[in-house]
Amino acid sequence: MTKKNNYWADRIARERKWQEEQLSKDAQFNQRLQQYYDQAIVQINKDIEDQINSLAVRNKVSYAEAQKEVSTTNIADYETEAKKVVQEANLLRAQGKHVTYNDFSDEVNERLRNYNTAMRYNRLNLLKSKIGLSMVEAGMNIDADMQAKIGKDYTDELKRQSGILNNSTENASFWTSKDIAKQVMKQINGATFSQRIWANQDALKAQLDTVITNGILTGKNPRVVARQLRDKVKVTVKNHSYVTERIARTESARVQYSAQIELIKKNGYQFVHWIAEPRACDECRKIATQDNGFGDGIYRINKVPKIPDDTHPNCRCSISETWVDGQRNIALSDDEQAALNNYISSDSYKINDDLRRNKISKNKKQFIENLDAALAKMPIYHSSKPLQRDYFFDKQEALDDFISNFEIGGVFTDSSYISTSKIYYGQGKETIHVIIKSSKTGRDISEFNVNEQEVLFPRNSKFRIDDAYVDDNGKMTMVWSELDE
Repeated sequence: MTKKNNYWADRIARERKWQEEQLSKDAQFNQRLQQYYDQAIVQINKDIEDQINSLAVRNKVSYAEAQKEVSTTNIADYETEAKKVVQEANLLRAQGKHVTYNDFSDEVNERLRNYNTAMRYNRLNLLKSKIGLSMVEAGMNIDADMQAKIGKDYTDELKRQSGILNNSTENASFWTSKDIAKQVMKQINGATFSQRIWANQDALKAQLDTVITNGILTGKNPRVVARQLRDKVKVTVKNHSYVTERIARTESARVQYSAQIELIKKNGYQFVHWIAEPRACDECRKIATQDNGFGDGIYRINKVPKIPDDTHPNCRCSISETWVDGQRNIALSDDEQAALNNYISSDSYKINDDLRRNKISKNKKQFIENLDAALAKMPIYHSSKPLQRDYFFDKQEALDDFISNFEIGGVFTDSSYISTSKIYYGQGKETIHVIIKSSKTGRDISEFNVNEQEVLFPRNSKFRIDDAYVDDNGKMTMVWSELDE
């Protein structure tokens, strides 16, 4: 199961290249977002130009004029513009651009109702409501594009991880529209990204309202007021466009991390490597260099920090599956775990006896297959410290029969599993003590058998009998070395 070190070095290099690609895509999407805000700025400035002159008295903008009743013509013009916004929202849904994750029609309709009521009070509110229309139009386009982007980022990352982990992408149950929608519209700290987008649009609208009101209250020349408002509108929108960009980056990274952890877990990996993005902050670099006993930035999969929950907005770090020598790197299936537990607890004597006598039932055959599969996932025991094994015999005849199979320099092969220990657990009670000097295939299962610190050799392991003697305590002792297959 292990792979050469150059594979993992290449894997990290490819992950860093992928991170660079995501940063480039972020920049491209930011340009698209900026287009929507630029369009809003143009329309807002046009509305200001259209309205500001009508509020002038003796060449000065008058707040009193701004408080006057709205004309029937103004109301009709506004309602025409509002209908265009509704039609555009309907068109987005009809084109499938909205991908049915979250219906923003409620967001649009609620705001239009509020603006429709407010604009009837006076001419100042009419101007503010027109600005609100621009905010709604930008908001629904941003919401639709971001939902589409985040959904695609999630499915693209599922496909990428499937390719890395050699999974088939056909008929993947986790790619259903329902599951994708659930991931895309997941609430973080009580809100979806869509709700954050609209909250940001509302905050922007409120700030623009203040800018407009303060501009009119200055009582300056209409041209001066219009110019000052244009500058302030641009700065205000720019500040809020950054918030939208941050939401887009953060949500994209969130769903991509979710896809990474989902597929890595699905494939049974127990360890992941944290790979800091090129411009990582100090906190993320600390995560990437932390040694948890497995090497810098290596975490058990259930302990790795989550993006962005445990990092920060804008985080573009990522994780990859990895391998830790001497550790169980692949999770056991339920059947494999059950087979190993049963072998440790009670079934070992019966199973090994059946194997030696070649009497394997259909049920036992399946058990053996599961146990073989479990052992293949356990770490190989690598240590200069020899392993210990003890044999117990009640009858001399059985002891003599056992000894007859061995001679110094000979090769011993057992068709059963061979249980050994890192400790001398049977000292003083055993009939024969075996010291195994070298292990090549012994699997360390001590995490499941802590008391005996067990290392289990697969079926048909080969050993050379290096020595046999009676120790100072009168105990028969053998020395074995495992041979290559």
